[in-house]
Amino acid sequence: MADAPTTSRVTTGAAAAARVVLIGFALFQLYTSFTGMLEPLVQRGLFLGFGLGSVFLLAAAERTGWGKAPAFQWTDVLLALGGYWACFHVAFGNRRLSDFMVELGPLDMVLGVVAIVLVLEAARRTIGWFLPILSLAGLLYFYLGHDWISGAWQPPRVSTLTMIETVYASTETLFGYMTDMGTRVIAVFIVFGSLLLSTGATEIFIKLATLVAGRSWGGQAKVCTASSALFGTVTGSAVANVMALGPVTIPTMHRAGYTKSYAAAIEAVASMGGQIMPPVMGAAAFIMAEMLDIPYSSVVVAALIPAILYFMTIWFSVGFRARKMGIAPLARSEMPTARELIDPFTALPMYLPVMVLIGMLALDYTPTLAGVAAVMVLLGTLVVLRGLQCLVEGRRADLGATYVTLLRQILDGLYDGGRAIAMIAVLLACAAIVVKVLTATGAGVKVSSLILSLSGDNLVLVLILTAALAILLGMDVPTTASYILAAAVAAPIVIKLGVAPLNAHLFIFYFAI
Repeated sequence: MADAPTTSRVTTGAAAAARVVLIGFALFQLYTSFTGMLEPLVQRGLFLGFGLGSVFLLAAAERTGWGKAPAFQWTDVLLALGGYWACFHVAFGNRRLSDFMVELGPLDMVLGVVAIVLVLEAARRTIGWFLPILSLAGLLYFYLGHDWISGAWQPPRVSTLTMIETVYASTETLFGYMTDMGTRVIAVFIVFGSLLLSTGATEIFIKLATLVAGRSWGGQAKVCTASSALFGTVTGSAVANVMALGPVTIPTMHRAGYTKSYAAAIEAVASMGGQIMPPVMGAAAFIMAEMLDIPYSSVVVAALIPAILYFMTIWFSVGFRARKMGIAPLARSEMPTARELIDPFTALPMYLPVMVLIGMLALDYTPTLAGVAAVMVLLGTLVVLRGLQCLVEGRRADLGATYVTLLRQILDGLYDGGRAIAMIAVLLACAAIVVKVLTATGAGVKVSSLILSLSGDNLVLVLILTAALAILLGMDVPTTASYILAAAVAAPIVIKLGVAPLNAHLFIFYFAI
């Protein structure tokens, strides 16, 4: 009993600190997206530092780390401080580390090891064992492989200093182009999606989907399908889709007559489609555009028809099953009215930012500018219309309470966004280690040659092996990481055999999902 108050104090303090840090993290990302990125090592060091440290701080706050005892929670707090320090050291020492003639000191070396170890542990806590073990195996191969392995797979000799410089004290690995994509493009879209959801988008999406699909056979399941497609346009996340829509759509489908397992399966499959539905398409699509050096709008246009076909497949499937089972459409009394979906006070703040986002991407503005513009439009319309609604409805006395509620919703959205960005930052850093090992040791080229030799330069066999590789990686690795790893190994082969680069990368992207 004596430990309970201590545990409570640790949990409460860590939770409060995590909330402040993550809200600040989200605001920092919005600020730099609007005003321009800082120096590479500064921007990326702050991005990964906030993300890495916050993963451990959240573990202490939620008691999801090594244990619930105060000692374990304090350990997580110390790990959080180590994560912040190791990455901020790079950010604040960017001028020194950017000097070609710099010599790393003992502190640089120690913090480099700390950063690598903490990235692997944070990734393990966030996404499981597979990717961290793969990254660790890659590091051992990179650092010790010359002495342990002989023959064609022997990598070049690497000193401890060179390894730390390559992985930590440069813009090549932990603070490389993947981290750059995270802070420059992905983060602002995550914040945008979180703010939409925290301010009421979920209800609007479900009502719109119900109006479109509710009166057809399998209407309850089609509402799930359509709302997941709409939801996916702004989140690009299967997990966010299920968490936001599942509590509403799954019980509704079950009450209509679908079994619980089938209802859950519909939600899961429809939510997965949110990752391929333009314009956001999850983090992998931004990385794809960066890898191919093409406008992001080109990826969106190419992916639109496959995404529509995917959701049409689910749409017809649930409709046929509903007819077979005799599940009637939704009653007219359960249908929303068109007025609810065109009410400017509730609907306009949801529609207008998405329209701005799609329009700016179509006009080939950078995804960063389009994302931050959508966030500004969302916040601006919310502030104006919430206040105007009070005045129009004669509730002038409620004006203060209305804005307090709005502020709370915005802060909740920023917190959720900062939390999601932290997870993405760790994921990208861990995946970057594997990709760097593949390129620095030549292992990627050797794996590609192995696939070519197994397939006999046959395109169909190469595609089958590539699909199998992406599926295997995707079984225990999030989409972004599995796509990055599969693309690093297999995309050059597929392109070499005559497939257009964008087609090759989309092929890998879909199978990774």
